[in-house]
Amino acid sequence: MHNLSRFEIYPLVRVNGDWSIPDEVLLGIWNQIVAEGKLEDLFYDGTIKTPFEWMAFIKRPGTYPILIADKNKKTVVHIAWLKDVWDIGAWVHHCSLGKYQRGAWEASRDYWQKYFKHLKILLGMTPKVNETAVRFLQKICKFTIVGEIPQMCNMAYKGERVATILSYFEL
Repeated sequence: MHNLSRFEIYPLVRVNGDWSIPDEVLLGIWNQIVAEGKLEDLFYDGTIKTPFEWMAFIKRPGTYPILIADKNKKTVVHIAWLKDVWDIGAWVHHCSLGKYQRGAWEASRDYWQKYFKHLKILLGMTPKVNETAVRFLQKICKFTIVGEIPQMCNMAYKGERVATILSYFEL
């Protein structure tokens, strides 16, 4: 869990009825995702297209978002979230903010390992056509690719269905 020392992790949770991260910060992250041209890759199915949809999504019960901040730069460099947590597994999603900061993914993984002790498997579903994400999945995240499922990903912005790469990481 060495990566937790370089990065600060901020979970989005309710504390006494209030969210732990202000809406302004979450909207700033949304704006950065859009400005960096990452929206269509991150939400390729077209279900999240507006700031309102983003806020509803990120605060939805069953979604466990965390912000990863670089302590030295004093800025959020990554956002990640778990969805559909059950038994020993959960689907994981993430996005760098700006250029990827080495160790940010590992810090999120280490955080989940520490605070979600029942989790043993992180699952991924990545559009095969997003070759950059597939390479990142293998080289940085160290996920094991199980295989591909044809037509599983609805690429709403391109009007086509493509194969998904199904993968997992064993904590």
